[in-house]
Amino acid sequence: MFAGTSNGVYRSTNFGINWTPSNNGMELIDVNFIAIQDTNTLFASTVDSGLYVSLDNGNSWFAFNDGLPTLKLTGVRVMGTYLYCGTNGYGVWRRPISDIVTEVNENNISEKSSDFELGQNYPNPFNPSTKIRFSIPAVTLSEVEWSLVTLKIYDVLGNEIATLINEEKPAGTYEVEFNTSSIKHFPSSGIYFYRLQAGSFVETKKMILIK
Repeated sequence: MFAGTSNGVYRSTNFGINWTPSNNGMELIDVNFIAIQDTNTLFASTVDSGLYVSLDNGNSWFAFNDGLPTLKLTGVRVMGTYLYCGTNGYGVWRRPISDIVTEVNENNISEKSSDFELGQNYPNPFNPSTKIRFSIPAVTLSEVEWSLVTLKIYDVLGNEIATLINEEKPAGTYEVEFNTSSIKHFPSSGIYFYRLQAGSFVETKKMILIK
């Protein structure tokens, strides 16, 4: 079950009792309608950001605005083999779904990393927060490989300071924030390490906290 909100798409797996963000690739975007073709392919129309497409059941989203006369959409619907979008002031836009899926795969496969990658945090040095980016590879957008991902922070003595991620994630590029103000025992200035483990991939990098 999916719902469009002013902060992207949310998903429920227990008939609406609990909802979690399903926004990778479309954070802070106002979604007004969602159309579902099958168990993997979803379409989301937005108030002023055009059309978004997911080929992995909402785990990741990609913008598709080729041929749209405006980014201001009023709705989206699947009818047969075509996708229809209502536009603000430009009537109804129609496109074969097969064309959209093919183009999204071709245009965005290059954005998928072919290797695991852990980026350097930024800013660095930092106070009180910094961001960490990492990538999980995939063969294609429609053949998503899931990995159990953990991202943890350690001090120079090897003590665990915080766990930022500990969950399964599909292929894609992610960014997570480490904010020291959210830690019960606020760490002091100095050198810290962040360690990413995803499947058999493990990498550690250094960062510096200044106060």
